[in-house]
Amino acid sequence: MTAKALAKPYKLRVRSAHYHDEGNWYWNLRQFPGAYFDPNGCVVFETEEDYRFRGLLHLSIGPRNTGIRHKDLGMSIADVPGYRKLDPPPGPYGRRSDEQSRRGECAQLFQGIALEETIATN
Repeated sequence: MTAKALAKPYKLRVRSAHYHDEGNWYWNLRQFPGAYFDPNGCVVFETEEDYRFRGLLHLSIGPRNTGIRHKDLGMSIADVPGYRKLDPPPGPYGRRSDEQSRRGECAQLFQGIALEETIATN
């Protein structure tokens, strides 16, 4: 899934975005504004400073990927300040049937592997 495909239906102007089915593991954002999506909504980080500041309490930002602190307690990006539910939810990229999850692309999304794309800010 690309940033453009995730953000376009919601008219979000982001330069990078990642999706995770459980909302608790993502590749790091490299360009801003950036967004993390889950099956019900997203959180947008306007700047790298914003990303790192909110990360102090809610994210565990490593060299390559970002996890949600306390995910063992069921926390996800929905618990990060600024999270917004999207209408309609990001499905068909949301929850998947077992049959769909077995397919390559869906399995990659479930594992938190997402593609990143720079979006022109025209």
